[in-house]
Amino acid sequence: MQEITTSIVLTGTDKTKERALINAISGLQQKVSKKHKGIIIRIEPLEFKFLEGEQQIRREKFMFFFWGRDVNKFTVKIEITARVVFIDVEEFDFEVNRLTSITSKF
Repeated sequence: MQEITTSIVLTGTDKTKERALINAISGLQQKVSKKHKGIIIRIEPLEFKFLEGEQQIRREKFMFFFWGRDVNKFTVKIEITARVVFIDVEEFDFEVNRLTSITSKF
């Protein structure tokens, strides 16, 4: 097993602040998998940094003038430093056995 420490920048978007942050954090495993080859055993967050956040407010109106409402969209950008424990499959030597098969047509 190998152990490394890595920093990953993640972004998330949703209608609430909490859901935007959850969407960002949920992409951690996928980003780590793309960055480091191997089978991931454990991802342990060590540090969390909030880089930036944005709130967009859009005014919607029914039939252009009735019953207006505000629609929020939150976007967050975070950086997570994590300790990753993984197994590098390329380290293992596999024995190669060649098998031949005989096919017959009836």
